Amino acid sequence: MSTLPDLARRFAAAPQESFRSAIDRGNAWLEAVVAAGYEEAIVAEFGECDEAVRVVGEPASQEQIRGIEAELGCALPPSYRRFLCEVGAVAFFNYWWDETTEIDAVARISKVLTDPATDFGWRDDPIWHSLPTAPLVRVCDHHNGEEWFYVTAAHDSAGEAPLVLGFHDEPDLYFADALHNPPATHATFEHWLSDQVDRTITFVTDRVSRHVR
Repeated sequence: MSTLPDLARRFAAAPQESFRSAIDRGNAWLEAVVAAGYEEAIVAEFGECDEAVRVVGEPASQEQIRGIEAELGCALPPSYRRFLCEVGAVAFFNYWWDETTEIDAVARISKVLTDPATDFGWRDDPIWHSLPTAPLVRVCDHHNGEEWFYVTAAHDSAGEAPLVLGFHDEPDLYFADALHNPPATHATFEHWLSDQVDRTITFVTDRVSRHVR
């Protein structure tokens, strides 16, 4: 029988993975884990065993994209725009079912990030006070309340921007290296999604291993 670590390695990301390839890879991994006899352990830990990456809703229309950009007053990074138009939104299999921001909520939730009336711990990170006032674009929930978001003002020549992770109760912005020392080009949303699938596989493998003797 294949071990859980063996299965995780078998479904490692391929270079320059597309959105659909990343989603399919995550779900193929979970199918292989179930086929290898670990379904009972997965259900014992998570209460279900359905999909590793669940597509939520329908892809965005060009009209919806233009509406989001007009409401936020900024252009969306091209790769994120592709994701919204090709996929729409996804949720990742874990305790929280972390979900990318649904199309109809992108502008509304993104505005909350810069609303002075809201209180976020990550705003105490010194780098926050040095950021331009251009809009932030919230792209995903993290563990039921934290935020992945784009800092659009730090975009590169292709329009791609850095993605950072802010915790509500911690004075730090994570993955903010691209703000301190901007690279010539930022990673695309394809790269981010592929990484989130890897993180899902690693997280579930670790938790389910506790039930395997």
